[in-house]
Amino acid sequence: MSQLELAFLHIPKTAGTSQHQSFNRMYGKDNVFWFGNDCPGNIKHYPEKLVGASALVGGHKPLSFYPAHYWPLFCTVLRDPVMRAISLFTYFTKPELARLQPERKARERQLQNMLRQGVDPDSMLNSLTRCESFRKLVSNVQCAYLSRSGASFESVLSSLMRHDFVVGTLDNYDDFHQALGQILGWPATKPGLINRSRDNYAEDYLADTDLISMLQALNTQDIKLLDYVAGEHNGLLVNIKNRQERDRRLARLPLRPGSDDNRPHPWATIAQNASFRERHNKLPWPLSDIKVCELHRIFYPIIPGAARSKALNRLLDQSIMEHDNEASGSENQNALEDLNAAHMLRHKPLSTAREITTDDSYFQFALLDDPIHRLVEVYTQSFLASDSSTASRPKLRRCVAAIQGLANPDFNLGVTFRQFVERIVQLKPREQDLYCLPQHFFLKGVKNKYRLYRQDQLQKLQRDLLSCAGLSVNFSDPVISTPPLNRGSACGKSWPGQYADCLPRELPPERPLQASELINDELRDIISQFYKEDLDLYASAGEDYEVNVS
Repeated sequence: MSQLELAFLHIPKTAGTSQHQSFNRMYGKDNVFWFGNDCPGNIKHYPEKLVGASALVGGHKPLSFYPAHYWPLFCTVLRDPVMRAISLFTYFTKPELARLQPERKARERQLQNMLRQGVDPDSMLNSLTRCESFRKLVSNVQCAYLSRSGASFESVLSSLMRHDFVVGTLDNYDDFHQALGQILGWPATKPGLINRSRDNYAEDYLADTDLISMLQALNTQDIKLLDYVAGEHNGLLVNIKNRQERDRRLARLPLRPGSDDNRPHPWATIAQNASFRERHNKLPWPLSDIKVCELHRIFYPIIPGAARSKALNRLLDQSIMEHDNEASGSENQNALEDLNAAHMLRHKPLSTAREITTDDSYFQFALLDDPIHRLVEVYTQSFLASDSSTASRPKLRRCVAAIQGLANPDFNLGVTFRQFVERIVQLKPREQDLYCLPQHFFLKGVKNKYRLYRQDQLQKLQRDLLSCAGLSVNFSDPVISTPPLNRGSACGKSWPGQYADCLPRELPPERPLQASELINDELRDIISQFYKEDLDLYASAGEDYEVNVS
């Protein structure tokens, strides 16, 4: 049974989940013991036998929970006590803000329990007055977590003198993460995204002067503690009495083998580092083809489709490179070409890849094409454009060959749009060319929610990337910002489809075709039925999409 080396005191609603994810990434979940995950959260005494050989523990347990003779490095994050209390009340009373269905259900059950104890979901002030248990949860809790002898600022100072501590604040969380990482010998990493509410939940509460006065009165000691760390220590207090001995002990923490693979590759050297081409973690499709940027904590599926989607994905790659100041200009085009492969999820260590797919601190988004537009453009690119690459796609070749009744398809002859559609809708998913496969298949396998965007929502995506991932992207390229292919007739009106039965050489060459010239009402119904789920997703873009992983 090994000695405890690192303990994280997770004060509720202070970004502890983000730090837990960082520990899992650096050491692997098997080497991190977390109260509430690896044992019941309401356990009363330190479970030495359950903790076993784990040298790193954490969870919603105060300093006093740990045996007094233990001497780990304790670390924690503080938050403005008023904002912490408001966040906790919102957590209890607004389960609809939960990102995932299991969490939503758990919070709904918790709300019912709090209602029985006197919480008023419509009034935080009433809840503080009527519900003693809730009042205790928001009264000098941070001092109670950092003390062995009472929830007072003086008791915390005594604890800080006796134990080794790293204490940060939520407002300076990046500094805390960086300092702790340096002490622990981590490679340079960006902290996980701190959970954000979907709206400005605190605004109305902060306007209630009676409520704020009561919360301040309940947290006089916590306010002193926060002022001490934020004011006298610039938001980061590090107290390690014997640094050499502490470093020796922390060196025993089992930093994940191959942790260098967890560090973002310098963009400028990707082209020279070809080792990723030789590594495939056997992750199943479509997870294998998700693109990941660990530095900015974003990932998104590459959905083949219209030219705008290709340009958009390329722009994201370029923006990530430029944002990190690691590569720019034509001399790094090789690095940009290799970025697609180097940062596919299939090229990560398997354990890392699996963790990323369940890590809700990542900003997960997907770019959707209008399903009808996508199919029309696949047809025009295959038979009307000078893009010879389409003829090399095996499944598309088999599709065209079956329509023509030839062993080797003749792309110069081509097929009519009606023939193309009727063949596509007959094929099973595994037989489809990826450019024709319904887009919802590319969203499977991820346990969290994708945020969906259409081509006409790029400005919203641009804002969300900046606010959620700190990534500045300028979606001003004319190829990207061009409106989708004109469908022709207004929605609900008849589509003539006068060219539906024409071979490519019989189509007018002098102008781009409108979708309604290739698609009549009958074909529109066939396409709409085949791509029904895609059309529903496209209509709901701008919202979170909960993936069905079954």
